[in-house]
Amino acid sequence: MLEIDASEIERHGDCVDRILRREIFGVLVRNVFPREQLARVIARLQGDASAPVFESHTFRGRTYGRVLRMAGETLDEYFDAAASMGRALAAAFGEEPTYETRLRELLTALGGGRAVSTPSHEGRAYAPATVRVIEPGGVVDLHCGNETHRFPALRHLTQVIDPAGEISTLVPLAMPEEGGALDVYDVCFGDPLIAELDHRLGRERAHEELGARRRLRLRPAVGDVALFEEGRHYHRVDEVRGPRARWTLGGFVAPSRDGLTLHYWS
Repeated sequence: MLEIDASEIERHGDCVDRILRREIFGVLVRNVFPREQLARVIARLQGDASAPVFESHTFRGRTYGRVLRMAGETLDEYFDAAASMGRALAAAFGEEPTYETRLRELLTALGGGRAVSTPSHEGRAYAPATVRVIEPGGVVDLHCGNETHRFPALRHLTQVIDPAGEISTLVPLAMPEEGGALDVYDVCFGDPLIAELDHRLGRERAHEELGARRRLRLRPAVGDVALFEEGRHYHRVDEVRGPRARWTLGGFVAPSRDGLTLHYWS
């Protein structure tokens, strides 16, 4: 995992390509957003009655915006929420550099000058990002992005992007006192071990038998941006402990089918 400061991104124009070639797992860019700015983002989102909020069915908490892979086959609700989320995020960041502004800067620099865009379908743009709030006691069970590419909601998107190159974007807005780390394992999509663990233990406990495997523990600081290859690698969010919730902002990035554009969405 490469670690750089936000002031150094212009020196690493091959970073996205190195991730796609699997030479590195990802990059942690420090100090992209001021901590005080992100505290204001949380306060504004909480006070915005128009922000689309959905209770989660997969973890203890909620999301601002409908995550695409959690949407149904009919995408009207998703695209309505995507438009609302774009406006809510812009309002939450205010006149300061927004998430999309900074993300586009990062991806342009780290992606070797590629075009950067949010994909669209029949004139409706995909969501630029979602916010995930995991309450104390919450976990996110073992999963990887490639498992969801067969979901009906991703049918169009997987024709636009190269599914083999899916990268996650993660921006902590507020972290709990303890826990909430992202554990990434050296077990990848298609490994028969996962099916065996699902059958024997269930997905909620599958991680218990991965303790001997190599693992990368990610706990970026508030204001950092982590980009990492989440499509192939199974990963899990450790239990959030203490009175504070875990707030993160982000989504996914992948090259277009022709490799000329980097698309981001959530």
